[in-house]
This record gives sequence, structure tokens and C-alpha cells, in this order.
Amino acid sequence: MTPRAILLLTLLALTVGCLLLVGITVTAKVRRLQRSRTLERLAAPQRRLVLEVASGEDDDNVAADALAGLRKAEWESIRPAVIAMLAKVRGAPAEQLVRVIAAHGEVELARRRLTSGRSLHRARGAYLLGLVRAQDAVPELLELLRDPADEVRLVACRSLGFIADPAAAKAVLEAVVAPAGGDRVGVPSWVAAESLLAMGAGAQSALLAGLEHEDPRVREVAITVTNHSSLPATIEALRVRLGKETEPDLRIAMVGALGRLGDHADLPALLGAAEPNQSSGMRRAAVKALGDLGHRDAAEPLSALLPDPDRALAAAAAEALTHLGAVGIDTLHAARAQGREARRIAAAALHVARLRESAGG
Repeated sequence: MTPRAILLLTLLALTVGCLLLVGITVTAKVRRLQRSRTLERLAAPQRRLVLEVASGEDDDNVAADALAGLRKAEWESIRPAVIAMLAKVRGAPAEQLVRVIAAHGEVELARRRLTSGRSLHRARGAYLLGLVRAQDAVPELLELLRDPADEVRLVACRSLGFIADPAAAKAVLEAVVAPAGGDRVGVPSWVAAESLLAMGAGAQSALLAGLEHEDPRVREVAITVTNHSSLPATIEALRVRLGKETEPDLRIAMVGALGRLGDHADLPALLGAAEPNQSSGMRRAAVKALGDLGHRDAAEPLSALLPDPDRALAAAAAEALTHLGAVGIDTLHAARAQGREARRIAAAALHVARLRESAGG
């Protein structure tokens, strides 16, 4: 066979292959479009039922019963909408949607998926079990906090927060530490914090232990949750930990939390954190915390910071004074005699305070 003939045959084979590939692609696209249209046609009559349940208007359970009795194809068409709606509602509508989902075997399927060899299936199973608040699935979800796949551990942590069983608090808190081996990462701190906050006061014992944990990532989450939960025992533990904490960022976070949650007894610690021997970040955090604390005894120390060479610190001190009420405002007026820089800082803070008062009025 001549080289020319070989070239022609090669070009012909490539052309046929390209045409076959185009044909397969077009066929697949057409089939997907047909399936999408079929699902859309099947789902259209059911959407009204989903909205009726989700809006709380299905008092007689007629719409929920109709959804629970859908044929397989009809259910498949409306399933994504039902699950998406369940993530948005609470109370009786959520209970009705959970009953609908369970009637179609979705809860059992989700539980079986937890042991699937595919991480996507395990994650989807964990998500649905959390969404339906499957209390009896907590032990299995706790096991998934040690799953090899990062995304599965994250979803399991979120689902435990949905269920909000305080028995899972310790494991959720420690999930921010990456499991040993490989290049796995811990659950993001904000995910663990949200789940712990959902557990309420029941998570207090885990938070107390977390504030003393050897890993700073665990302590960070415990501080964050304490800052947003206002549990008395954890606030006291925070005070104790502040004297021992060595991580600068965590000490700053603790100072901020004490400003928000503390009382007059925390004034010495916050004033000490604003001393010149502290880092600039710590001093600014302490000054803001003094403003948040709002105690009149902080007025004089804050006034002394208005001429500070760190102008950002001076501005923070002036802003903090505006949060101390009348004594803070009087202090700012008096500070206008301290010098040009202090006068400018005080005048700006007073102007902002007046604007804030006008907007509030």
C-alpha cells in the first residue's frame, strides 16, 4: 500500500471517529434534555403540594399524604425540591416533609450510603440524616468524623449540628484537628463552631475541656463558641485561661470575649492588656473590649491613650469612650485640652457619636 493510500485511510478513520464522537455527544445531550423535560413535566403538578406543606397550610395533611403516595418516577422528579425546602423550614412543615421523605425510603437509603465505598454517597447520606434530624444516626455520624475523606467529615460535622445532640459536642470540637496520616485537613473551625452553638448549654462541659485542650485549634473554637453562647461557667474558665494562654491570637480573642461577656471584675485584666508592653494588636483589642465592657472606671485610662503615638490605638480609645455613656462623652470634651493630636481624635469621636445619636433618634 502506497504512503498516499495509508494517509487517506488514516484521515478517513479520524473523520469517522470524530463523527462517532459528535454523534455520541449529541445523543447524550438529547437524552439528558428529554429526561429533564420528562422530570419537569412530572414535577409540575407536585410543586403546589410542596409549597402548601412548606407554608404550613396543610393542616389536614392532604398535600403531605399526596406527596407520600407519589409513584417512583413522580417522586424522583420532585425529590430535589422537597429536600431543598426541608433545609429552609422548621416546626410542623418540616415534620411533614420528613414524613414524606421517609415514606419514599430515603432515610433508609441514606443510612445505607454511610458505608458506601464512594465518598460522595457517604456525604449525601450524612447530609440527609442530619436534615431529617435522625437522632438514632448520631453514633454513625460520629464514626464519619474519622472518615478518610475531608468532605465527608465536614458534612458529618454539620449534620451533627443539625441534630444538636450534646453527646456529640466533644467529638465535634476535636474534629478541627486533622486525622493522622496522609494530607487530610481538620473540619473548618466555623463549621464546628456552628454545630456546637446549635447544641446550646448541653455543650458546656465540652467547651470547658476545649479551653484547656493542648491543640490551639480546639481552644480557638471553644473561645469562639463561648463568645457567642454566654454560658457562665465557660466565661469563668475563659478568665482563668487568659492568664495561661501563650498563643497571641487566642489571647486577643479571649480579651475580646471578656469585653463582650465580662463585668467590672475583668477591668484590671483588660487594662493590663492595653499596657505599652503588650503588642499593638493586643492593645487595640483590649481598648475595644474596654468600650464593650462599658464601665465608667475605664474612662480615665482610655483618656490617657488619646495622645498615644499609635494613632490607630488612640482612635480606638476615643471610640471606646463613646460607649461609656455620659462619663465617656465628658472625658472626650475634656480631652480637647490635651494637645493637638488628642484634640483631633476626641473631636472626630464626638462627631461620630453625634451622628450615631441622630441616626438612632
